[in-house]
Amino acid sequence: MPRADVKDEENRIRQILLDMGDAFQRKDVDSFMSCFHRDAVALYPDTPLVRGAEPWCRFIEEAVRDNISVKYDEVIVNVS
Repeated sequence: MPRADVKDEENRIRQILLDMGDAFQRKDVDSFMSCFHRDAVALYPDTPLVRGAEPWCRFIEEAVRDNISVKYDEVIVNVS
């Protein structure tokens, strides 16, 4: 079984998160969506379940249209 370089995987995930934030700030929905798997599922507090690429795209388009901003105070990634 191949072994993953944990530090490398953590850095790749961290970069994807930062790329998503940058795309969102630019209101670039296509770039934002390129960071997601088509079967992505998200559970955020006080929001409905978002499952799959199409609902995610609608959610992000609405957020961009409503001028919602994103700010990362800290990105923590732990791969085990």
